[in-house]
Order: sequence, then C-alpha cells, then structure tokens
Amino acid sequence: MQADNVQSFKETCGKQNAVSWKRCRAGCTERFAAGGASSESSRKDACTTLCDKKDKNMEVECEDQGTNLANMYAINAETMQAGSKCTDLHCKDFPQLLTTKEEERADKLKGMCETQCKDRKEVDECKSKCDKKCSLNNLKKCTSTFSKNLNVTVDYCTQLWQWMYKSEEIDPSTGNPVVL
Repeated sequence: MQADNVQSFKETCGKQNAVSWKRCRAGCTERFAAGGASSESSRKDACTTLCDKKDKNMEVECEDQGTNLANMYAINAETMQAGSKCTDLHCKDFPQLLTTKEEERADKLKGMCETQCKDRKEVDECKSKCDKKCSLNNLKKCTSTFSKNLNVTVDYCTQLWQWMYKSEEIDPSTGNPVVL
C-alpha cells in the first residue's frame, strides 16, 4: 500500500507540475503581452524560459519528494518495530505507555494498576505485582534509541507544505516565477 502511495504521489505531483507549467506560461503572457504580442516580448521570453526551467526542476523535485515519502514510511516502520520490541521486553502488559510522555508514565502506570487491582482482595499486593510488570527505567533506555524518529511524519509534512508553497512563488519585482 505504501509503495502505491509513493507512486500515486509522484504521478499526482507530475500532473500538478504540468498544470502549474501551463499556468506559469499563461501568467507570463498575461503580464508581458497584454498590450499585444510584441509589447514586452523580451520580458515574456525571459519569463517563459523561467517557467520551462522551473518545470524541469519540479520534475526532479517531485521524484525527490516521492523518495522522501518512501523514506518516511521506512523510518516509521522501523520506529514501530523498535517500539514493539521495547514494550515486549520491558512493559508487555501496558504497551500504551510507549506513546505516553516520559514524565507522565509513572502516574499513568500507577493509575492503570489501581484500575486493574481495585476489585481484588489483596489490593496492595496486586499493585506491587502490577508495578513490577513494567520497568519504566528500562523502557526509557530502550525508547531513547528511536525516539528521535517520532516526529518524522510531522517533519515530512511540514517541509512538503513549505516546498509546495515556495514552488508557486512569483518575484514581485519582475513578475517572473521563482525557480527553486
């Protein structure tokens, strides 16, 4: 499914690039040939040349962004696998603690143990055993190796939106497209 998403992204990006190229050239004509075909032909030519250059660059950029998406999927898969190993080793009964902020884990574990033990005869003994089912210290050590990857999706989406915004920029002083 993820490979299909990457392929679909590249195709959609390419189609959008074609639409942008046409719009860019039409904008050049609108800005620099409004007074007739030869009114500002050198400026129009410069503008359309930039549109063509931008189009070529966007083809490469679309491919690169697709590769970035594939890389993000791979990193997320590795992170999920590492998280699963950490919970299996150190906190099997409470895997949801993995996604809990580190500073909130002890309180959440305590609350889950209280809920689990509330109807038991030996509540204190149950809580003590429950607490020992999860080594928060070892979980912390284990998760530190992959926690830097937890925001990879947010980072990818942020840079993607910035790239899309920048790809539509027009130089206000010349009216020409900005080539990335």
